Amino acid sequence: MGDAQDSAFLARAAGAARPGLGARRSLVLPVPRAQWSLPRGTRIIDGLAFEPKSELHITLAGRDTVAALDAVLGPRRAEDLLREAFARCDWRWRRAHRYLRLHQARPTGPDAGAIIEPLELPGLAAFHRALAAAGLDRPVPPAHVTLWTHARPQGIGIADAPALSRLYVREVAADELGL
Repeated sequence: MGDAQDSAFLARAAGAARPGLGARRSLVLPVPRAQWSLPRGTRIIDGLAFEPKSELHITLAGRDTVAALDAVLGPRRAEDLLREAFARCDWRWRRAHRYLRLHQARPTGPDAGAIIEPLELPGLAAFHRALAAAGLDRPVPPAHVTLWTHARPQGIGIADAPALSRLYVREVAADELGL
């Protein structure tokens, strides 16, 4: 699908569906796999096996951000603020068609990895400005979708641009991924 169709789909989804607060208390916007049309199966990149992520989403507010909001406002008011801030933002996005390999050293167990696609998503900055106006000034997380993971199926949390820089290994060519 082209970028305009991807973006229009998300705008419709944003108007029709609410973002989800998962069990881990992070706020995510689901992205139907059909909108991404990725090849199935394991990808071997730099000698590591990367498995397709079981579900695709855009993280709008990670669990640390939601926990901080809960602490400042209380869980009910925090959820109301998240819902209101979400409704006021434009959630159209543009795919970068670039793929980044990330690596996260883990203190226990194997190191984790991810292949992500960055997005242009101006609504994410507006959303975080609304949170800041309510007393929670946090950095805007880099807009992306995690496509494949290594050793940690849920992916790697990317809180901000410095975290992305620390995790970044290299850009992966589309043909390496079978795209």
